[in-house]
Amino acid sequence: MTLRKILALTCLLLPMMASAHQFETGQRVPPIGITDRGELVLDKDQF
Repeated sequence: MTLRKILALTCLLLPMMASAHQFETGQRVPPIGITDRGELVLDKDQF
């Protein structure tokens, strides 16, 4: 394999190993709020 192919495979497969979530079956996800630019604010199931 060439170095370019190894680099491409690494870039494709690395995000699957670096997951930053802790989702659990049957649990609700935590509420989010984006107030920096006013796009979305969710407070107790209300936008």
